[in-house]
Amino acid sequence: MMKNKIEIEAVSWLSIISLMLNYFPYAVYIFLIDYKGNNLSNILPLAIFFAFRRTALFMFRDLRKNANFLAWLGLINAAIGYFISIFGIFTPILFQIGAIFIGCSAALFPTSLNQSKRNVVTNQKKNKKSSNGFLKILKIFLIIAFYALLARFYIALSFLFMLVWTGVAMIGYKSLYGKLSITKKVKFNLKNLIFICILLIALFLMELGRSQDKGTIVERGIFLLIIFLIILILILIFDRKPHLTRASKNIYLQMMMYGVCAMFWVTYSAVFITVLYGANLFAWVFLAYIAGIILEKPLTKMVIKVSPFSTLTTNSFLMIVGILATFWLPTYFIGIFIIRIFANAQKRITIDEYEKETGSYEEVQYLSYYLTTLSAFLTQAIMWIALIICCSPKGFDNILYSITFHQIASHYSSNIELTHLVLAAFMIIFILITYIFSKKEKKINYS
Repeated sequence: MMKNKIEIEAVSWLSIISLMLNYFPYAVYIFLIDYKGNNLSNILPLAIFFAFRRTALFMFRDLRKNANFLAWLGLINAAIGYFISIFGIFTPILFQIGAIFIGCSAALFPTSLNQSKRNVVTNQKKNKKSSNGFLKILKIFLIIAFYALLARFYIALSFLFMLVWTGVAMIGYKSLYGKLSITKKVKFNLKNLIFICILLIALFLMELGRSQDKGTIVERGIFLLIIFLIILILILIFDRKPHLTRASKNIYLQMMMYGVCAMFWVTYSAVFITVLYGANLFAWVFLAYIAGIILEKPLTKMVIKVSPFSTLTTNSFLMIVGILATFWLPTYFIGIFIIRIFANAQKRITIDEYEKETGSYEEVQYLSYYLTTLSAFLTQAIMWIALIICCSPKGFDNILYSITFHQIASHYSSNIELTHLVLAAFMIIFILITYIFSKKEKKINYS
């Protein structure tokens, strides 16, 4: 009886823990940068985490039909990473080793959990006892507040905190989707691994250079990222695999739309807010994003219900409104909130459309992840290149210095705002191109 109660409660927390594993490491690694001084050993974990967070799923691309295996692999990585990191207070190298596993878990588990939900019919009896919307919101904000306190003052306890929640996730996932299993032999494609290593090194250099205010390191990372994108574009042009050709082009463009817009809040906001207004204000960007996650479904359901236009028209228009709202600081965070809500809403609809159009559902979450992540890389490359051109290499170094040491550099406001304009123009153009390709899409009603 007690075991069943624990399992039911663990199930009710699965989605929240997935969010925690995905986003909370950013907070603890940012606080870690200032832990006992801003030095390389404290900067490396964030760079390592970011690199593996963005590349782990690509390493296991051939296993995209094994959601159960990848989800368990993510949870096991989380348990190992958080356990090792607890002891990082004694030697910094353990923070760095732990970041590898934590980065992999942040990539593998959330996406695999979403795919598992689509693969398996969930036990309705267990879902009845899951938290309602208000309690879920309350839980998330209380956890965020408590975790931020731990991460700021008790680094080791923050990792222990996440290790405990990883255990809860294991109980909940096993109860819903079963123990670790695999339906396909695990294998690694050497060419694929070499290709992903280019991306891994590029992202590592970009994050390391940004954190150490070394513009030349960032530029090398951008160069590698451009090489990666060029190779990828050529692969996509000549690749005739079914999962890339069985659906209409507008479906793939709509999947990419979230990645094009989502990178905005992560990278550009860190530059814009930190350099012009101070690092403390960046916390509001994070809260706006979390609020968008929590309130997305009820708000989009209400908006789509009253809108006289198609779902795609409504979502595209409001994404553009959100982008325009970011040009004025008082509405900047509202813009981030709007972008997150309606870009993700369109992504969810597109996933459903892909399944209806192709009859394939075993790998749709992974396909969506690949396309959104790759389009986010494109946005990031455009942003950094625009910033270097607008500020000159020397100004770029000064901006990175301001980000690293949390110093305000308002004299670069015109350069950063010009970068903002370039990035916003790219995002709006991409949205409009996607809309033109998809203009015949019928309105989808939320259930």
